[in-house]
Amino acid sequence: MELKEFNNIENERIRLILNILDDYPKYIDENNIPYIFIGNNSYTLNSTEFKQELQSICFDNNINYTTTLINKVVGILSSKIRKDANKLELDYRITKDINGDFLYQLTKDEMVVINENGYKIAPILKPTFKVDNTFTNQVKPSNKPSMKRILDILNLSDDDKKLLQVIIITLFVPDIQKISLVFASPTGTGKSTITDIIKRIIDPAPNKKAKAPKSLNELEQIISKSYLPCFDNIDYISTEQSNVLCRAITGDTHIKYEKNKTIASSYTRPIILNGIKCPVYKEDLIDRLLIIEPPKISTPLTREEIDKIIDEELPNVLAYIFNTLAKAKEIYKDLKIDVADRMADSYKWAYAIAEAIEYGSGWMFDSLFRKNRAKQNEIIINNNYSALALCDYIKNGGLFVGETKEMTSTELFNILSSVARENGYIKHFRGDITWFIKDLKSLVNILEKEGIVLEFPRRANANYVKITKTPPKE
Repeated sequence: MELKEFNNIENERIRLILNILDDYPKYIDENNIPYIFIGNNSYTLNSTEFKQELQSICFDNNINYTTTLINKVVGILSSKIRKDANKLELDYRITKDINGDFLYQLTKDEMVVINENGYKIAPILKPTFKVDNTFTNQVKPSNKPSMKRILDILNLSDDDKKLLQVIIITLFVPDIQKISLVFASPTGTGKSTITDIIKRIIDPAPNKKAKAPKSLNELEQIISKSYLPCFDNIDYISTEQSNVLCRAITGDTHIKYEKNKTIASSYTRPIILNGIKCPVYKEDLIDRLLIIEPPKISTPLTREEIDKIIDEELPNVLAYIFNTLAKAKEIYKDLKIDVADRMADSYKWAYAIAEAIEYGSGWMFDSLFRKNRAKQNEIIINNNYSALALCDYIKNGGLFVGETKEMTSTELFNILSSVARENGYIKHFRGDITWFIKDLKSLVNILEKEGIVLEFPRRANANYVKITKTPPKE
C-alpha cells in the first residue's frame, strides 16, 4: 500500500503519524505477525488496542483522523514492519538476554535481571516477554531473602521439601528442559494447596489450575498460553496427552491451523499435575517427572492463614530465589558432572542450585533425586488400584516365579476385586472391567520391571489376560 493512493491531505496526516511511530520498537513474531511496542505493551497492528493507541496519538498531536485513515496507517505500517523489522520469538514470564542474564517479568513495566553478580530490578524498554490479558503482576523481592516459612507450611516430608526447594528454583532457569511435578495422594493432604503455592511463586495468574482438558487442542492451548500450566484432580492421562506433555517439558513447537494460516509457537514448559492417584503411566513422561506423595495433614492451617503467610513471605522467597540463582550461575560455569538422565540439563542446574543453597549439598540433592526416581514404580503401582491388587494377589501366593496363568478378563477382575476388598481399598478399585483392563495395559512396562509380565490375547469367545511371574529387573 503506497501513500500515492491517497489524497494530499491524507498523505500528510499519515506521514505525521508514521513519523511519530518511528520512535517505537517494532518486530515480527515467529508467524510473521507484525507488532509494535508502545508504553511497555506489545500490540498486533490489527488489534483494537493498537487502533485506540493511534487515536490517542492523533489526539495528542492535533491530527484529525477517521476510521479509514487509521486503517490506512495500519496497512502501511504492517507492510513496513514485515519488510524491515527483526523476527523475535518471545515467551511468557521467563527468558534470557543476549548476555545470558536471566530475565524474570514482575510487571508490564519491570523485570528482574539475574547474573553472576546478583540481581536488580530494571525497566522493560523493548519487546522482551510475551504478554496477554491474563498477565498478573508479581510482587517485588524484599531485602530479607528466605524460603523457610513457606517451606514450613508445605505438607511434605523434610526430604521432599529439600528436593522441591531446589526444583522450584530450577524452574526460573530459561531455555532448558523442565523437570515437572506430580502430587499424588488422597483427599485432605494439601496437594492442591502446594500446587497453588508453587504457581504463585513462579507464575501468578488469575486461574491457578486447569481441569482435565477435553481435547488435545485444548491441552495444547493451555500449555502454550502459560509459563507454568497446572492441572488439578487429574485421574488419567492418555497416550496422546502424554506425548503432548513430553514435548512441552523438553521443548516443543505447537502448530495450529486457523483461517487458512499455519500458526507456530515454540516453548519449553514445566508442568504440575495433581490427583488422588498418579495419573501418569507412560515411561517417556515418567522420566521427565518427580512424583511426590504428600502425607495426611496432621495440624491443618486454614486457607486464609496460608494465604496470609504467602502474602507476607513471597517477597522474601523471591529475593532468596534470585540470590540463589545468581550464585548458581557462577557454580554452573565450572560444574563438571556426567548425568545419565533424560533431564540432564535440569539436573545439572539443580545440582548447582543445591550447592548455591549450601556448599556441599549437591550430593544431598543427588541422593534425594535418585531416591525419588527409584521409588517411582512403587508410587505409580500404589496409586493404581488395579495394578496394586494384581501385585498383592501375586505377593500372597497367587503366582510364583516361573509360573504362568491365563484367565478371562472377567475372571481376573472378580479375583482382584476380592483382593481389593480384603486389603481395604475396594472403594478405590475400578468398578468397570473396561477401565480395569485399560489400567493394566497402561502399566505393562512398569509391571514388567516388577517381574509381572502381562499379555492380552483375544480368543474366539472372550478377552483373556495371561500373567507370567519373572524375577524383578534390577
